[in-house]
Amino acid sequence: MLSRSARLLHCVLSIAVLSLAPSAMAQTSDARGSLRLRPGDAILLELKDEPELTRVYTVGEDGAVLLPLVGLIRVAGRPIEEARAEILAKYRVELRDPVIRVTPLIRIAVLGEVQRPGLFPVDPSHTIGDLLALAGGLGPEADRGKVTIVRGAESIEVRLDGDFAGFQLALESGDQILVGRQSWLRQNATIFVGALASVAAAALTALIVR
Repeated sequence: MLSRSARLLHCVLSIAVLSLAPSAMAQTSDARGSLRLRPGDAILLELKDEPELTRVYTVGEDGAVLLPLVGLIRVAGRPIEEARAEILAKYRVELRDPVIRVTPLIRIAVLGEVQRPGLFPVDPSHTIGDLLALAGGLGPEADRGKVTIVRGAESIEVRLDGDFAGFQLALESGDQILVGRQSWLRQNATIFVGALASVAAAALTALIVR
């Protein structure tokens, strides 16, 4: 049985968690809803029963995407939900009861100690783990504790012991994920420890012989 003070503490913590949960969910929702594309990003347009129209369309330097039947639509710099609503509205004029899905694709660079560094177009639901998998996974000299997200002038350090799945941060167009390299000492820790053991054994042998 829990003591009265323990039960009181449990109630207080439960209330605190419940009060914080909606705020965290709102922040995640806001981050997704406020996503803005940039020139060079893309839109994946999927139309049911219209396979010839279903493909990826790149956002041009003018910030607009050229879509079949509806023409140019400016999407860069606008909240993605606003741009999506305009695209859907224009297709409803051209097609009868269309079933459409509009998915934004943002460009994320994965650099540093990964197997296949490069620039990847991904939908915003991708996690850091997903991006590292697209880049072929971590390289043999990668330091899992030196993962940095570079966003403009801001650098966000990611230090996780797991598979990065627990790190919740909405990705943005132009983000760079940089994977650092292990220090020389860490890379050669086994050799270094072995050498110290050999030196210690030699010293102990010398003392015994004396």
